[in-house]
Amino acid sequence: MTLKSKLNSKVKQHIEKYRSALEHSTNQYNVSADISKMKEGDCLIIDGNVTAKKWNSLKNTTKQYIVIKDRKLSAILPQSLNPMYEKYLGTKVKEGSEITVIYHGDNSGGYCRFYGDLPKDMANDQEYLDKLDLSLEASIYDPPLYTLKFESTLDGILEAFYTAFELPKAGAWWHGRMGRDYNLILNIDELITPLLDNENITPESPDIRTINFYTGIMVQKCKKGYAVSCLASYPHHKIVDFSINIFDGVAQDELESAVLESTGTYCY
Repeated sequence: MTLKSKLNSKVKQHIEKYRSALEHSTNQYNVSADISKMKEGDCLIIDGNVTAKKWNSLKNTTKQYIVIKDRKLSAILPQSLNPMYEKYLGTKVKEGSEITVIYHGDNSGGYCRFYGDLPKDMANDQEYLDKLDLSLEASIYDPPLYTLKFESTLDGILEAFYTAFELPKAGAWWHGRMGRDYNLILNIDELITPLLDNENITPESPDIRTINFYTGIMVQKCKKGYAVSCLASYPHHKIVDFSINIFDGVAQDELESAVLESTGTYCY
């Protein structure tokens, strides 16, 4: 047996140890594509095949409407994304609102910024803004979640999560990827990959069975709507939990919470 084959064999064995150790965490939730019968307190993972199909569709739609021909340009004038959201199946732009995107870039990288402009009557409603933890001083909000209405359907939930965490990555490259360089963990392989290089944990660690290492997009039915979350990994192997709440059709993203700290750094 050659050194290369020996190394490959050891890596495969290590991966299988992780797969076995994570079996409890990844199998503790029901997997389904039907949220219509969920009752308050119910929790499930959206079927991975359904999520993957929806993600591919949304990414293809994004590419049709966010076209950056020369990413070294300092800026591209704002363009409306309202036509893009007309293609969404469970999302509507609130009447009188507009979602816009502006590209910023130079020779060292670039990224897109997304803005949602609330309707004037809504922007002057302090009670409404207080519920969203916003202020009257700001007339433009980033990301545009607050100017969108999401249906309480599988399409609406997935489109809300995509808008919050995948859409901001569109057009980002090199230094422009900083803060946007995470990957959502939708299956067991995408979970094992960052764990392999994280020195804070091994397949034999007690934490492997106590940390909630679920995979896929989790939906929990709440009294007023849904809480939606998904783990994500950064290039330096840190794993975090991203989440949004969808109440009365309005989505609000929460601060990311660390699940497993990193043991290294990553430079662009």
